[in-house]
Order: sequence, then C-alpha cells, then structure tokens
Amino acid sequence: MLARLTLSGVALVSLGLSCIAGCAQDPPPFDPRATAEWELRQDNQIKPKPMYPLPTTGESPYIPGETPDVPPDHFPTMNVPEGPPVRMSLQDIIHRAMANNMEVRVASYDTAVDQTRVMEAVGNFDPTIYSDINEQRIDKLTGGTESAVPTTSNPNTANAATAFTDIIVTYDKEQLFTSDIGIKENLPAGGKIQLEQDVANSWFNPARAILHSYYENDLVLTLTQPLLQNFGVAVNQARITVARNNQRVSLMDFRKTVEDTVLKIEQVYWQLVQTERDIKSVQELIKNSKDLREILYKRRGEDVTGDRLEQVDAEVSRDEVTLIQLQTQADNFSDQLKQLMNDPEFPVIGAAVIVPLDEGTEDPIHFNLDDQYETALENRYELGQQQARIDSAEVSADVARNNLLPSLTAQIQATVDGLGKQINEAFSKEGDFNHWGYQAGLQFEYPLGNRAAEAIWRRALLQRMQAIASYAGLVNQIALDVKTAARQVDATWVRLGKARDSRLHYQKVLERLGEQVKSGDQTLTFDFVFNLLQDQQQLSQAEQTEHLALNDYNFAIATLEKNKGTILRYNNVIMEQEQLPIDMSVRGGSLARDMLLGLPHREVEPPIMPVVPPPVLPKAEPATQP
Repeated sequence: MLARLTLSGVALVSLGLSCIAGCAQDPPPFDPRATAEWELRQDNQIKPKPMYPLPTTGESPYIPGETPDVPPDHFPTMNVPEGPPVRMSLQDIIHRAMANNMEVRVASYDTAVDQTRVMEAVGNFDPTIYSDINEQRIDKLTGGTESAVPTTSNPNTANAATAFTDIIVTYDKEQLFTSDIGIKENLPAGGKIQLEQDVANSWFNPARAILHSYYENDLVLTLTQPLLQNFGVAVNQARITVARNNQRVSLMDFRKTVEDTVLKIEQVYWQLVQTERDIKSVQELIKNSKDLREILYKRRGEDVTGDRLEQVDAEVSRDEVTLIQLQTQADNFSDQLKQLMNDPEFPVIGAAVIVPLDEGTEDPIHFNLDDQYETALENRYELGQQQARIDSAEVSADVARNNLLPSLTAQIQATVDGLGKQINEAFSKEGDFNHWGYQAGLQFEYPLGNRAAEAIWRRALLQRMQAIASYAGLVNQIALDVKTAARQVDATWVRLGKARDSRLHYQKVLERLGEQVKSGDQTLTFDFVFNLLQDQQQLSQAEQTEHLALNDYNFAIATLEKNKGTILRYNNVIMEQEQLPIDMSVRGGSLARDMLLGLPHREVEPPIMPVVPPPVLPKAEPATQP
C-alpha cells in the first residue's frame, strides 16, 4: 500500500514561529556559508577523470580482436563525478520533496505570516491595562494676599469669628501627587468601556481648606457607544474577517506551490523514464550495428571495400553520440529531481544518480467530461481564493454602507468619590458609595452632501461586482483547462497506440529479414547488411517515438489531475482540508457560485491546520548492478 503524506500549510514553520512568540531571544544571525556547507561536503565523494584530447583524424578502422571497443552501456565522465545509481519510486520522490523542498517551505511562511495578521486584528479587542503617575510642586512668591488660616489654639471651635485668623502671605506653595490605574476594552459592537481608579494627594500652603493635606479618590466608569455609524459586530470585526480571508488566500497560494511542485516532479520523472528507455534502445542498436559491422569486416575483399567500412563506422559513431546525449540528459534529469527533493541524503552536488523505479501506466483512462468538470469546480484552489476575495468585498461594502449613516455617539460616565486625611480613609468613604455622580451626553455629526462616504460605498460595490466577474472568468478558464487536458489524454493515448503499431511493424520487418538469412534465401551482401543496419536504426527511432508517447500519456494524466485540483490526492499527498476551505454561507457563495453555476451551496467550515511533524521516510535502496 502506498504511504500517505499529511501536509499542513504552517507545519514547516510552526516550530520557529512558536519560538519567536514564546521567547524573547533573537534568532541567530544568517550565515550564507553554513547554508551551503552540507552541499559542499559531498563534493569529494568520487574523483573525476582527466579529459582526453579531441581526435584530429578518423579513428583507426575497426579490426575484430585488435581495435579496443568502447562499451555501449557507459561513457566515462571527466569533470562531473557519477556515483552509484539509486532506484526511487515517484511516490518516494514526491514525499521527500514535500518534506524538504525549499519552494514549499518558503510558501509556508506566507501562510504563517498571514496568520499573525489575523492575531493582530483579533488583538484589537483585547483589554488594556494602563497607569499614570504624576507629581507637581509649586513654590512661588506673590504680591501679598490676605488669607484666613485656622486658629491653632482652638481649630475646632464652632465660633467662625475665632476659628480663622487673617494673615498676610507673600508666597503660594502647593504639592500635587496624582495617580490612576484602569482597564479599557474595545467592545465588539463598536463601543468602548473604561474603568479607572484615580488617587490624588493635595497639600497647600497657605491652606485653602480646613485640611492642609488630604486624599481624594475617584472611581470612574465610562461607556462610549456609537449608535448609527460604526455600530454593529460585523462592521467592527471587518478587519478580522478580511484578515482571515487573506490567510485563506495565502493558504491556497501555498497549495498552488505544492501542486506546481508535484506536477514538476511528475514531468521530470517521466522524462527520466523515457530517457532511460531510449538509452536501452540505443544501446541495443549499437550492439546490433557492431555485430553487422563485424559481418561486413569478414567480407572484406569481396563486395566490401574500406570506404564502405568507414561508412558503417560513421553510422556506429553517430549512434554513440546519440547515446552520450541521452546519458547526459538522464544525469540532468536526475539532478533536477534531487534539486526538487532537496533531501540531505541526496544533495544535488553529490554523485548519486536517481534511477526511476516506476514504469508508468499503459492502461486506458475512461472518464466522463462533465464529472471531471464538476470535480474541478469543487477542488480548484483559484475558486477558493476568489470566494474569499468576494467575501472580503462584501464585508467592505457593508462597512461602506454603514459609513453613509450620521455619526451619533452616546457617552455615559459614572463617578464615585471619597476624600480623607489619610488614603485609607479616602478609600473607605469611596466604598460607601454615598457620593456619586454621572454624566450622559450625545454627539452628532453629519457632513452636508456626504459625498466622500457615498463615493467609498460606490467603489466598494464596484469592487464586489469585479470580484464576482472574476469568479465567472475563472469558471470559464477551468472549463477550458479541463477540456484541454482531457483531450490531451485522448490524443496521447491514440499516439501511443500508433507509435506502438509502427514499432511492431519494424520488428516484423527485421524478423522476416532474419528468417531469410537463417534459411539461406538471402546473401549477406553489403547492400543488404547496410539496409538491415538502417532498418535497425528506424526500429530504434520507432521505439523512442513510442517512449515519448508513453511519457506524454502519463504526464497528460497528471496534468488532468492538476487541472481538476486533485493532483495531491492522486499522489497521496493529503492536506487537512481537501475541499475549498471557505465558508461562503453568508455572502459570496450565493452571489457567485449559485448565480453563475447553478450549483447547490455547501457550507464548509474554515480549515484547522494542526502542526504535523515531517513524515519518516524509508531510505532509498541502491540499485543492484546486473
């Protein structure tokens, strides 16, 4: 059974994000040399061979048993070392890429960054604790004033005439100490509540009251609430809704990166499979050509001249050039797969060569085009993104519509007061709630004409209509993508059948010629052998054409799955939310999906993206040498 890989948009960066949020330490500085160090360590695995000079004349004529022959299965490399082959399946490569690919990892950071913006928007409604402490001292001279001060001999007398004594003072001294502590919070409906405790200590000289120094405490509760403009939970939480929609768009961008990476791996892998098959075909061609060359060499002096042997040598050398090109191409595809995997076990600079384990499917694919289209409408990430944008446009239109209303704000303030010579006495009297007051008021504001708010509202409506029109355009584009990919599957299947038929015909021709030689009906003349050599070349070309058609057929199937939005499930890479993770039950779904497509609406909960550790993958086994 194939392994299934669970992939989360924030799983790759959640550990680093949690460390940043939970600790105050700064991250280590960036070291570019350390980033490439693990690649450089693999550079000395196998020493390259020295390059040999190019020939200036044709090589010596082939002489059986005397002329050294270059084995057709391998040509030595000079500067780029090649290590042991490693057989890997397509599933293994894809799963390793999902755990290590750098483009996937970079895209996952965008999702985590947008998640912090959601937290930022929600944090606007967090309660806030505040405190202020101030001290003020004044000591200044005056022009002299007459002041009544309490009589020190009998300050508590009831006789007002003897309770105070008039004096002339030429100074004014005072010391004020004030402090307040409170908590405030923005309410979901647009209001603001604030509870504050004020403490003030006052000292005056000359005295301005019976007490030279006293404490005055106030407990103040303030509630401010818009009644028209900026009123309502939906309006005041619009930033949260838009931030969550942006996070969903980022999540779909992450999914796009994953799908593109998987499709790229499919493309390179099947190209590598095709190239390996072509190599075997050309190797067989070279072997047969050399056998025919040896037959012609034995007929030297009869109907085979030296010039004709040179002609055969040229054909063999041309086939060897083709083989070298194919082997180089296979090595390049191997390095591309290692780059896409980014697996520390198989660095790009390393000498290991990836050899494909899968052969590809040759079975016909039967499907209903309407079903493929419906599946695409349920799974394409672009529709999920556009639904989120429609929802954000609806939220913006609601906010703009609310801003058309006048500004009417109600404010209510209640105060409880306490005063005493000592601070505990002031708190005690404050707790009695015997001295309290309140203040209530309304603030009204409305611009004449209100043209700015109306312009913003009309712009929001236009942007909403634009988002819905874009959704319709995406639906049309998806229909084209699915139909084109489905037609390509059919076309490549027909091509594969015709290419195989061509290859079988060439095989029959060679079989009949071989039977004629065995029966003695045909003499091995130079013309016959040379035509046989050309027939073998045509058979090799027919085989390569068949290999190309088989590669295109398998890649066309993968492209169809990509255009349906199901390529991840097709390759057993499962995201936490397979359907479009957008809740459009209030706005965009009924406006776009039902109106444009006539499809029943489905309520889908927003995705929950838990932290999933990278999968433990089995080590690839080296290919066994024949």
